[in-house]
Amino acid sequence: AIKEAGNIKRFIPSEFGMDVDRVDGAVEPAKSLFETKSKFRRVVQEEGIPYTIVCANYFARSCLPSFYLPTFEASPKDRLLILGDGNFKGVFNLEGHWRLHH
Repeated sequence: AIKEAGNIKRFIPSEFGMDVDRVDGAVEPAKSLFETKSKFRRVVQEEGIPYTIVCANYFARSCLPSFYLPTFEASPKDRLLILGDGNFKGVFNLEGHWRLHH
């Protein structure tokens, strides 16, 4: 559709979160989402469409209070399942910090 339109100079996908091409060890359901996004990137590249991908990592204010559980507004009080061995290191940004540095 971008090529057919002929008037789009650059494709900038909505890519908030992590760089899906560099994710290692993801588990479902995120793994399938990352694979789909990565395949989409390959199509854009193969078609020669000019693109820019901005990965801002996650915004901590919207995700950390509920531990990334979309159906919760606050962290669960009784128990929490932490996938992996619990030693994952990540980057978490506040919205205001991202605006200051970019």
